[in-house]
Amino acid sequence: MSNLNRKRSKQIQMGAQSGQAIVLVALLILVLFGMLGLAVDSGRAYVDRRDQQSAVDAAALAAGDWYENYSDLFGSTIPNSLQVYESNLHLYTGPSSTTWSHAVIGPSANLPQDTWDYTFNGGYTLHVVATNTQFNGYQFVFTSAHNLPLAFMQLFGGSPTIGINATATAIVGNQRQTPALLTLSTGGCSLKLTGAATLTLLGDAYANGTACVDSNLQEAGNCYGAAGSNCSSATYYCYNSTPGFVP
Repeated sequence: MSNLNRKRSKQIQMGAQSGQAIVLVALLILVLFGMLGLAVDSGRAYVDRRDQQSAVDAAALAAGDWYENYSDLFGSTIPNSLQVYESNLHLYTGPSSTTWSHAVIGPSANLPQDTWDYTFNGGYTLHVVATNTQFNGYQFVFTSAHNLPLAFMQLFGGSPTIGINATATAIVGNQRQTPALLTLSTGGCSLKLTGAATLTLLGDAYANGTACVDSNLQEAGNCYGAAGSNCSSATYYCYNSTPGFVP
């Protein structure tokens, strides 16, 4: 009788252990699927971010090139850069909606700024800001956004979408990188700024030959010239990159 009770007790214990193992395996499978879903959705988000970054990089560079060559903001610069953005993201139907606004900004309210907002099928939006910062060049900022639908994580209580963004900036005619005054002659005093009049330059002055200047040259930047130049005779101001700043 005691042997029979022992066998029954062992069978009950084995059944309980089998049930616990099944529960643990089920939990491990759930965790495994969660990790798999996270890996898949993370990979898709990375690819989406990379594609958007490539698109806005190409669009910003195109805007800079078109404006530098044609100086036509509405006729060629924005339309062609928009086409580059669409081609990179394979958006072939064009924007479903477009808005445009104009404003003047800066300390003196004299810097024109144009803003475009485009909405595309598939959840993509593009925000374009073109600002004429005068001495600091024409600045183009492209910002792309996309609500990426998640394939797995929403099954585990996560958000059904995740926001992916990318931004790129191009600047054309920046006086911090482009000289305000440049002479190509290699002769003596190829850049000559002397006399009773006062000249103020916001930006750099370059002479391919020698630079002959005096204190009446007020330079808010740097002066460069060949050997024998007297750039040290000029009067120098600190360069300020604030749009609209006058030294």
